[in-house]
Amino acid sequence: MDSIVFHLDSQELDLAFVKSLKSLFKGQKLTITVTPEAKEITNPDLLAKLARNEQSTVEYTIPAKDFTTLSDRFLENNDFDVVEAIKSYKKV
Repeated sequence: MDSIVFHLDSQELDLAFVKSLKSLFKGQKLTITVTPEAKEITNPDLLAKLARNEQSTVEYTIPAKDFTTLSDRFLENNDFDVVEAIKSYKKV
């Protein structure tokens, strides 16, 4: 047997499961990868918000000298909010 895929609920991961694995693959080295199944989103408001976010793009145009100035201010002063400063360059 090359490999096997299990689809289980997390509460099924118990000692009996481990013993089953050991007997199926007796004496072999194993690689075990655990991946949670994707949850289906059913909230209509959340789905609508996600759809809007996927469609929206925000663009910023910052002249090179301004970008250098913002970078320098940030490096000199950790309290400088570079993100807020960049927001002023948002393209409308």
